[in-house]
Amino acid sequence: MNGYQPVPFPAIPLTSPSRLLDMLGGSLELEDGAIHVWQCSLDEADPCHDRLSAYLDAEERSRASRFVHERDRRRFVLAHGCLRVLLARYAGPSPAALSFGRSREGKPVLAREAGPAAIAFNLSHSHGRMLLAVSRHREVGADLELMREDVEALKLAERFYTRNEYAALTAQPSAQHTLCFFQYWVAKEAVLKGQGKGIPSLGECEIDLGSQERQIEVRILPGSNMDKGWYVQWLSCGLGWSAAVAFYGTAVLRGMPE
Repeated sequence: MNGYQPVPFPAIPLTSPSRLLDMLGGSLELEDGAIHVWQCSLDEADPCHDRLSAYLDAEERSRASRFVHERDRRRFVLAHGCLRVLLARYAGPSPAALSFGRSREGKPVLAREAGPAAIAFNLSHSHGRMLLAVSRHREVGADLELMREDVEALKLAERFYTRNEYAALTAQPSAQHTLCFFQYWVAKEAVLKGQGKGIPSLGECEIDLGSQERQIEVRILPGSNMDKGWYVQWLSCGLGWSAAVAFYGTAVLRGMPE
């Protein structure tokens, strides 16, 4: 891989909490084999914040109160309020009526969803934006990151990435190290989040950054207990942002709202 040239990524529109609230009440059909992906800004002022805060349960409000900075508290409220607004359109109940639990792997799940029609989702938020992937009949993971130049890309890659990934990254011109580092990071984090794994498993899965396929099969290294058969797809979320969705099997990704 010499001079990283990614294939075109599907663009995910950036929407706002106010627009999501305007769409509240209409149902959304999630067809089999599809993954809906939403991107939303988290820097909106009242009264949107107050309305979304009213949808949260006691546990979510407690988590929000633990943030030291007001900006982080507000972003948490907006992210989890928007999560409820969107999931309500797929699952049926009102945003405040939704209840959450944890899967066997520790992933957040809709507690009232069960059986073959169960909805799976994964939420990521970073620096004032959120990314949400929603699917049915398949596990899914999502990650969104602001590509910061102050990250020690080579040092972190040597620690967390596989030998092949590190070699591919260092083979790039220095001007592309940050881009390649974050492309690897969001893809691998999406896989880990989808499977309910922690950071130590970053080195147990391998992504071919030079692949010209849109959906890249994830290689699981020998000795790992991670699940095989997963794929990852990068997304276009705006200049300076890197994002990916990981999922079991193949799927059709749709940027929402269309």
